[in-house]
Amino acid sequence: GLAGCGAVIPPSMAVIAVIHPKTGAAFVNQLFLGMTGGAAAPDADAWLTIGHVGNAGMCNLESVELDEMRQPIHVHSRRLLPDTEGAGQHIGAPSIEVEFGPVGCDISVAQFAKDHLRRKRHACGRDVHHITVELDSQCDEHDDKEQ
Repeated sequence: GLAGCGAVIPPSMAVIAVIHPKTGAAFVNQLFLGMTGGAAAPDADAWLTIGHVGNAGMCNLESVELDEMRQPIHVHSRRLLPDTEGAGQHIGAPSIEVEFGPVGCDISVAQFAKDHLRRKRHACGRDVHHITVELDSQCDEHDDKEQ
């Protein structure tokens, strides 16, 4: 079997809702900018884009350029983070960092990673967490710990 997978719908895979600044119409879409919750298996390294054992790694990542053309968002960065896979003969998926925000409008973001109450740890001992940066550039770091 697999080790535990990461957060199912982190902010980079959120459903966004906005009033589109060009048309004035309501706009809702789910992003697929990045999710790397893949767990190692007894005989293999992790599948990078597995969200949970039910989707078996079938998530595809969207093109940043197409997302920016079709939606009122700007993707500031998307990158895999080095040395986050864990130790062992078979490794988990590396962490991903995605930074995005609205263009010319306010945005609502529905995601579920912040509400995970199970404590998860990388094989190397680091807590799983995400950071939300508000428009005033204040960082709010969220550890997914027991409450």
